[in-house]
Formats: sequence, structure tokens, C-alpha cells
Amino acid sequence: MRIVAAQSRARVCTTSEQIAVSTQAQPIVFHRRIERLWKDVNSSCVNSFREILFDLEQNWKLDLDNEVHMWAVHYIYLPRVNASLAEFVNAHNHTKIRTAGNKSPWQLWINGMPGAEDIIKADDQIVAEDGDLYGLDPDAPEPDEKEGEGTVEVPKVPCPLSPQALEQLRHEIDPLDPLDESGGRRLWAQTVLFVCDRVAAAEAPAEL
Repeated sequence: MRIVAAQSRARVCTTSEQIAVSTQAQPIVFHRRIERLWKDVNSSCVNSFREILFDLEQNWKLDLDNEVHMWAVHYIYLPRVNASLAEFVNAHNHTKIRTAGNKSPWQLWINGMPGAEDIIKADDQIVAEDGDLYGLDPDAPEPDEKEGEGTVEVPKVPCPLSPQALEQLRHEIDPLDPLDESGGRRLWAQTVLFVCDRVAAAEAPAEL
């Protein structure tokens, strides 16, 4: 499941290796069920990380052109985004659907979705009753329809640490530290300091 968070200037993107972000500059074809799902994803996952990333930039001196800063963003927030999405998927898959006889998507999948056609018809009836705006998020940003301007390029950030230093970082700073109450901000700052110290030590001339 790929989650789009294109508004964040911190260029964070979610794939198996980095937090992937992309939106396509294509005319919108409204699919109400998908629109409802994206609205839930935004409110449950994306918005909180967007606010954190903006705060890092504004109040924690995150420099978007600094590779160490960006690598630290990926190190701390990739596991956090993936954990948040996994929690959302689990909750979504076990939420009862009124038009499906109060069965969850997980139960429907397990049972081979019997009566799926009737469920879809019932859902379509609800959509018709609520009008054209059903399932749409009025606060969502408008897409940029200019060709080529709807895609966010997320460059890969090379790891600045040696394998030994990276292993030490993983031992000292856990991105999912349950005791952290700063939304990962302090962990990000600690990671930046750790990396800068190790890079400086590696570049220092050897003593004769």
C-alpha cells in the first residue's frame, strides 16, 4: 500500500526503502470509495507527519539541502510512517461495514466476499442519496494539471556512515523509541549530532 504525502517539503517518500511520494498530473476521475479511503489516510496518518516535518524545518533547523539532515529524516521517520500505515491498515481491515452486514473487510476476504455485488449496490445507493460530494475532502489540495508538475522527485540520500557506525547508531537510537514524546523530533536531532560527529571524526587527519 503506497501512501501519498506530497505536500511535505521535506521530500519524505514511502516505499520499502524510503518514504515515497508521488501525485500524477492527470484529470481527476472521482471514485468515491477511494476518495473516502484517502481522506481517512490523510486524517489518520499523513497530516500528523506533515505537521512534524514542517515543524522540523521551521523550529528545529532542518535544512532540506543538507544530506545529513535529510538522511536523518529518512532514518527516523521511515519506520514511523510504516508503523503508522500498518496500524491504519489493521484498523481499516477490521472495521465493520454497515452495507456489508456489519462484516469487516478482513471477514469478507476470509469468506470470499459472498454477496459482494449486493454490497456494492447498497453502497452506491448511499452515494446517490448523499450527492456528488459524498466521500470528498473539501480541504484537500487541488491537483496541478500542468504536465510534469504533479510529480515529486525524491532523491535517494546516501548513508554518510560506515557500516560499523551505522550499527552503533541503530544500537543507540531507536526510531520507534516508545519513550520518545516529541514525535521523533528529538530523535532526529540526536541522529544529526551522531552522524556529524562520526563524519567529522572520519575526516580528521590521523595523528602522527
